[in-house]
Amino acid sequence: MEVTVLFFASLREQLGTSTLSVQLSEDSNTDDLLTTVIEQLGDEADAILRDEGVKMSVNQEVKDQACPLQTGDEIAFFPPITGG
Repeated sequence: MEVTVLFFASLREQLGTSTLSVQLSEDSNTDDLLTTVIEQLGDEADAILRDEGVKMSVNQEVKDQACPLQTGDEIAFFPPITGG
């Protein structure tokens, strides 16, 4: 299956890309996706994307734990949000 991965704000700048098209097996979940993305982008992406402040959404819904994926899903990564 193919899914689209988006990176926003500082993640886009740190990783050097805003979008990836990722091929996964049919029974994949968000944990599998993260592993595949890190393999594609390199070891530096591991620390960046596994930072506890980074949020992930699937089809515009924030996910805190592994969830199954389907063909055509849009997965987005957001950097930690700060404010005052």
